[in-house]
Amino acid sequence: MFPGCGKPAINCEIDHTKPHGEGGRTEEENLGPACARHHHLKHAESRRRRRTRRRHAGGAGPGRPPAEPTVRGRTQPPAADWKCEQPTPGVFLWTSPEGRTYRVLPEPYLDVPPPAGPATPGAA
Repeated sequence: MFPGCGKPAINCEIDHTKPHGEGGRTEEENLGPACARHHHLKHAESRRRRRTRRRHAGGAGPGRPPAEPTVRGRTQPPAADWKCEQPTPGVFLWTSPEGRTYRVLPEPYLDVPPPAGPATPGAA
């Protein structure tokens, strides 16, 4: 469901458009396929926000600067900030960090009719 991703849905993870931890419900209107790479990219932003909130919750204390979000001692780069909305089931609107919007539609679904056979039993 990420713009330009060619991974078939059958090989993807099920993603909550609005994260479950932020009140997103597990229902058709809030679920869609995402390859592992794009699924984790999308949710990296909310994980960083939660880590930063926990670090800042107690305050920096007198005489100390506020804590910077870090991983293994290094300051984290700014989050990717990709935003995703699902206005109707299966239709995803992605907004890039630069503000560009991409609409991703579901793949066409073809119902394959059963093979043609004789119209009447016993007809040749």
